[in-house]
Amino acid sequence: MNASLRRKVIYIVGIMLLLVPLVQLSRPATYDPQQGQKPGGVLSQLRYEHRLSQANLGQVDPASEGMRLALLGFRALAAHLLWGKAFHYKKVEDYDALSATLNQIANLQPNFLSVWEFQAHNLSYNISVEFDDYRSRYHWVKKGVEYLLKGIQFNRDEPKLLWTVGWYLSQKIGRADEKVAFRRLFRDDRDFHAEIDRPYIEVDSPDAKGPDGKPDNWLVGRLWLVEAQRVVDTLGAPLRGKSPLIFHSNAAMCTINYATAIEGEGYLDEKAQYAWRRAGEEWTRFGDRQIPTSWGVNLRLNDVARVETEVQEMEQRLAALAPGVQDELYQEKLAKLSPEERQVLEVPEAERTPQQYGLGVEAEAKLEVRYREIAQRAPDAVRVEARQLARDLEEKAEHRRRIERYRTIVNYNYWKTRCDVEQTDTAIRARRLVFEADQLWEKNASFEAKDLYEEAWREWGKIMDQHPSLREDVTADELVAAIKRYRVVIEQLGETWPPPDFPLVELLRVRAQLYADTSLGDFSKLPPASGDGEKPADGDKPADNDKPADGDKPAEGDKPAESDKPAESDKPTDSDKPAGNERP
Repeated sequence: MNASLRRKVIYIVGIMLLLVPLVQLSRPATYDPQQGQKPGGVLSQLRYEHRLSQANLGQVDPASEGMRLALLGFRALAAHLLWGKAFHYKKVEDYDALSATLNQIANLQPNFLSVWEFQAHNLSYNISVEFDDYRSRYHWVKKGVEYLLKGIQFNRDEPKLLWTVGWYLSQKIGRADEKVAFRRLFRDDRDFHAEIDRPYIEVDSPDAKGPDGKPDNWLVGRLWLVEAQRVVDTLGAPLRGKSPLIFHSNAAMCTINYATAIEGEGYLDEKAQYAWRRAGEEWTRFGDRQIPTSWGVNLRLNDVARVETEVQEMEQRLAALAPGVQDELYQEKLAKLSPEERQVLEVPEAERTPQQYGLGVEAEAKLEVRYREIAQRAPDAVRVEARQLARDLEEKAEHRRRIERYRTIVNYNYWKTRCDVEQTDTAIRARRLVFEADQLWEKNASFEAKDLYEEAWREWGKIMDQHPSLREDVTADELVAAIKRYRVVIEQLGETWPPPDFPLVELLRVRAQLYADTSLGDFSKLPPASGDGEKPADGDKPADNDKPADGDKPAEGDKPAESDKPAESDKPTDSDKPAGNERP
């Protein structure tokens, strides 16, 4: 036997020997009527243990399995080629071919979530805007949701797809330019209700029905978002590409948006009060939820008061161990400042120029007295105790800062205040007056509209005096639009603007100073009203968490970039803070 033939025989024998352990490792699980379920080989047992088999992940599709088997080891290559074709069809706006191509990719990669998200976005956002009739647009929005539902069949415990269904039902229907028509179509679309109804989502339940007794898109979307939360909480499913803070706030924000929406539709009675009361309760529950962070600790937004009290108590203990040291260190640091830095500290922060603001921040940082500095100067007898207390204080203060930062990102204080205020009789009456005045304005009934507007401003003036933070952003935006109509009315009647003793002048002053909004006149130089000049804390100022920013809400006709979605990191950055997320 020559050397070449001998090598071939050795290779063949080696392959056959290797087949023995390979068969044992990859033996599939089987069922014997007499012996019951047999676990199969090691790989089969690992798939079962970690829920990686297709039966664990979702529905088994014979067509999909057949395609993958027929391609042998070339499935990845085929998927790569199909993705190239998909991007080409999108570029040339051949949406029929794009849809067919993405369906083929889905068959090859049913557990690749991007396939389902990509196609659903194309259907609901890109293709829908190609039609002029709002009913056709609504049809394609539904097609995107239906495609996501198909994806959930193959990935039933995947929170990202569950969340996306809830987002489309709430945001795409409730935020579109055609939202009035879309919401009406959704309420009466019983066939669609049957499609989105699942064992864990009851479209006909009281939790999903609006004031007219029909399913409301905001409430139905909320149920899907709650289901996504359940999967995360009970099954430990990972959040891919989602900040836990933003992810868990969405369900409560849906209830807030629902309350805002029905008020805009004229439900300004006990139904609106109930909706806001329900929204407030859900927002409080969100504040009580444990939020995972990238710092390795969980936190609750509602713990800020408790943690603040603990910090103050520990500071008092440290001051008792080192009496007078903090003031001594402060005076030493103050003496080291330059004359320019001392001068800028005397200027109120709101009145500083951009150059002064930067210099002031640097000066304030130099004046900061750290806990360890205080402990270092404590008497020898208690210095060890003071140092340990200082370390504990730094950790506790850092925990407080993290909570405050998270509260600012979702505008927790603002939305808590908004929910509390909106359910009062005064707020309901004020909104009803504006609503009725707007209707008269549209009918050119200027005299009647003027009287109702002025009565409404008196009610809103009471609310703004009690809750100054509402003068900023979301609530102010709604009022400014109505004030502009009021200005047209009084100018038509030959009166001057602004009228004497206008109750919302302070609101216009805040808008002019913070946002350079002088559309109703330049009120920026107007001094604050007596006893009302304190600027709301950062946590009270809404960043419009509830309105999809350009990054959070996919632009019509385009797929959102990865940076537009909440950051994967649990530690929020400015990109996590929606710059206008879901403004009513």
